[in-house]
Order: sequence, then C-alpha cells, then structure tokens
Amino acid sequence: MQFSRNSNLKNSFTAHFSEYIDSDIDGKYRKLVKNMISAAEDRYGFVDYRSVRNLAMHLNGLLEKANLLLEKKNLMESLSIVKTLIEEVPLLVQHEDDSAGDAGEIFDYAFEIFSLIVSKAPPQLKDVLFQYCIDEYPKQKYHDNGFEDGFLYILPSLITTGEQEKIFLKMIDKQIEVEKGKQFPEYGVSSLLKLKFDFLSERNLKEEAREIAETNKQYPEMMKILVDDKIKRKDYLSAVGLCFEGIKFAEEKRHPGTVKDWKEKLLSIYEKTKNIVEIRKISGNLFFDHFYAMAYYKKLKNTYEPEEWKNVCENIIEKVKNKREMGSYSDAEILAKIFVEENYKERLLKLMEINKQHIHFVDEYAKYLSIEYPDKILEYYEGGVRVLAKNAGRNFYNEIAGYLKKMKKIKGGEEKVKTIITYFQTIYKNRQAMMEILAKIL
Repeated sequence: MQFSRNSNLKNSFTAHFSEYIDSDIDGKYRKLVKNMISAAEDRYGFVDYRSVRNLAMHLNGLLEKANLLLEKKNLMESLSIVKTLIEEVPLLVQHEDDSAGDAGEIFDYAFEIFSLIVSKAPPQLKDVLFQYCIDEYPKQKYHDNGFEDGFLYILPSLITTGEQEKIFLKMIDKQIEVEKGKQFPEYGVSSLLKLKFDFLSERNLKEEAREIAETNKQYPEMMKILVDDKIKRKDYLSAVGLCFEGIKFAEEKRHPGTVKDWKEKLLSIYEKTKNIVEIRKISGNLFFDHFYAMAYYKKLKNTYEPEEWKNVCENIIEKVKNKREMGSYSDAEILAKIFVEENYKERLLKLMEINKQHIHFVDEYAKYLSIEYPDKILEYYEGGVRVLAKNAGRNFYNEIAGYLKKMKKIKGGEEKVKTIITYFQTIYKNRQAMMEILAKIL
C-alpha cells in the first residue's frame, strides 16, 4: 500500500535489496534507474532543480551500494550499477535542471568506482571492458555534455595487447578529425594530442611521441613539450626559436593570451641564460602590453644598478602619463603602484590629491602615507565619506563606517571622526539605519 503511494520509497527498497533479486543484472538496474528518474520527472518529462537534488541522493545511494558490492568482491553486480549510471546520466541531463552540477558529480563518482573495478578485474574482464569503452566513447550523448573524458583516461589501463593499442590510437585519431571540424577546435584537438603523446611516452615510444609533437607544434600544448625538452637539454637557442614560432602561430590565430604565455616562457629562458638585454626587452614589453603587472616591472628593475634605474624609471613614468592625451583613473593606479615600489611618497601624495574624489583610491594607498601625512590623508578620507553619505542605503552606511574606523587609527583621527559623525547626525538624522551604524563607531 505504501509503495503505491510513494514511488521513491519503492525505488529505495528495490535498490537496497536488488542484489537478491533473481533476474538479468543489467536489466534490473536499468529498470531501477529509469524508475527513479521517472519518479522525479514532472508531467512534461522535466526534472526541476528541487527534484534533481532528491534524485541525485537516490542515484548516489545506488553508487554507494556499488562500492559495497565491490568490497564484497561482487565485481559484476557493482559493474552493472556503474555502467547503467554511466549510460543513463548523459541522457538525464538533457531534460533536467543541473545548475548545481549533481549529474556531473554522479558521473564522476561512477567512473571512480569503474576505475576501481578495472584495477581488480581479471584479464578476460579487462578485454570486455576495453571493448565496452571503445563502443561507448564515440556516442554523441557523452560529447554533448563533456562526459567523454572518463573513457579516455580509463582506456589506457585496459590495454593488454598490441592490437588494443592500435584500436585505441585509431579511436583518438578519428576523434581528432571530428574535433577539427568543430567551430572552436583548438582545445579538443590539443587535449587529444596531449593524451596521445602521454600514452606513447609512458610506453617508452619516445620517437613516436616526439613525432606527434613535431607535426602538431601549431598547438601550444605540443609546442610547449618541444620547448621544455630543449630547455631540459640546455639547448636554449633552439628553445628560443621555438618560442618565437609559438608567438607567430598565436598571433596568426589572434590569441593574445597565448602570445603572453610564450613571452613569459622566453623571459624564463633569458633569465636562465642571464641575457640582460633580452630580459629588459621582454619584461618591459610584458609590463606595457599586459596590464602593467608589477612583477614584470620588478624583473626589469632588477637588471639595473640603482643610479642607472632612476632615469629608466622616469622614462617609464612619463610613458604611462603620456600614453593617452588625457589621463585616466587606471593610469593613476599604475603610477601609484610605481610610486609605492620606488618609495616616492610625495609624488604618491600629489597623485592622491588629484584623485581624491575616488575614495577607493584614497583608501588603497592611505596606508603608505598616513604616518608622514596624517592631516592630508584624513582630509581626503573626509571628502570621500561626505560624498558617499549622499547615497542612502545600508551598504553605503557600512562602507562609510569602514572608512571611519580606519580614520580613527590615524593620528588625529579620533577627533576628526567625531566631527564627521556629529555632522552626519545633524544632516541625516532621519536615516535611522545610518544613525544605528554610526553610533557603534563612537
């Protein structure tokens, strides 16, 4: 009677005692999983967010059972559960709200147990599982949702013969061609090539692996393998040449991020070889062309003697100031970081005065100046919080409170904060939330 009213209860009961049910193993678990999914679907066949979480709990419970069966050395029963979920989950995500990623976690857990089964499987079963993976991998349902990788990474552990090795490599080559036909082939092709390279390398087929990298060096992952090999052999000249090839490929494909990666690789080689001229060239280029990262600035600085650096530094500052006809807030951020690095406190103070309307800028760099220039820093903070206070809302009040607390830690800040709060209590006395938050500061 209870089962007829509650399908989830029936499914849970069936799952718990499923190993004692005398029937086709694969068939009973497939039917059980389909019943669990059906119980979670609405009348349109869709599994909504709330139902997904409940369904995931039941499916995970089934995988826990598979784990226990494996511990009992019941490989075939455990395998049946795992295979069923591997095959059904990719179909499930096509008609469910998986925004929480439950389906992906179930699929990964299923492959985790599958991997344990493989490690315990006798040779004959390994052959069966190898063919299973070869047959399943090409199916579109896995590729639609990024589930295909599980097969790729488990297949090498199933290979026991030269013939299977050929079948595996042929499957990879076929999928590479499929990936090349996609709108954005780079990632898929590169991942498969790397997998093939690693597979050959692990089997000590070094020449075959090297040929894969050589014939596909237009892909950054393959070129990186070649560059790293040259560096390992201390053939730095060849490594540099390959990096410039990598830059050319990346520029042709309009991949600025990859160009940056190759320039960083070049920089690391020049650092190894202590090539000061090229370190200066590349680190300066990276600093100006890639968001003024201070790490590159410091690398450049470290190649100069202190007296020589002063002139170089001034040239950099002028270049930042003059890169546009009109300066911008982002320019001020760059200059501020340089002034902090060089301990140019008076220039940083002047920069803060110019940008005092940006309280976040004042707050970011106040810590470098508050001891030497407490009155000025308090003045800039005060101007900023007065402007901010014109906005109503608890978020603004909490932000103001945060700045006032920082002001209290600066010399003369206690009195200044009291004055500001007294002013706010007069002007904004009807803002109850503001008054409550400010009262906690006094």
